[in-house]
Amino acid sequence: MRIVDGVYQTSGSMFGTNSNTYCLDTSDGLVLIDAGFSEKQYQIMREQRRKDSLARKRLQELFITHCHFDHAGNGWLLQKEGARVCMGEKDAEAVSKGGARVLEERFGRKFHCYTPALIVKDGQSFDYGNVRLTVLEHPGHTEGTISILAEGRSGKILFTGDLFTLKPCTPDDEIQIEIIRPGSPDYNEEKNLETLRRLRELPPVDMVAPGHGSIWLGDSRELFETLYRTAKG
Repeated sequence: MRIVDGVYQTSGSMFGTNSNTYCLDTSDGLVLIDAGFSEKQYQIMREQRRKDSLARKRLQELFITHCHFDHAGNGWLLQKEGARVCMGEKDAEAVSKGGARVLEERFGRKFHCYTPALIVKDGQSFDYGNVRLTVLEHPGHTEGTISILAEGRSGKILFTGDLFTLKPCTPDDEIQIEIIRPGSPDYNEEKNLETLRRLRELPPVDMVAPGHGSIWLGDSRELFETLYRTAKG
């Protein structure tokens, strides 16, 4: 589903899946954000790329925001398709081993382990011709969580994984933010709060695309200020 020019959502609640995945159509090929959970979700992602006339384009990179099963589970399948998997160091270790850190028990199945091709660092940039991506290290939810800032013809879009979700607004049309807290063995409250504080210092972006729930359009400074206040309680 096209969100804006060159940016597509390929899974999420509107497709009957729990987590959001995204696809950027760049002049150098397709860049994917997150891999989803199950083989069913993988097929939905493939079918959506076909419907959006992207199926014949080459997979370039897959950036995985963190190691949890619902975001990293299909990494091995997309790797087989030819995508170069990119992750933060600590979470790359987790997907190469499976077990508790990828939440196998919670999701009730065995994780298919794989080795990411590229370990990415804070501030590292990737140029795809008409789109530039920058990695931001945002630990807390997991030790190696990253966000991805995309800059191109559709403005600036920040893909945030599981830093938060947006819930349906109240009848007063007020933002409702849910911060995704413990549930992971390496969750760190102090680092998570520091990550949310750092979001407030980012230059404004045009869109924020989380790993679950709704996309945010509008002034990102308002969103991140509310997010930080919510986290502090």
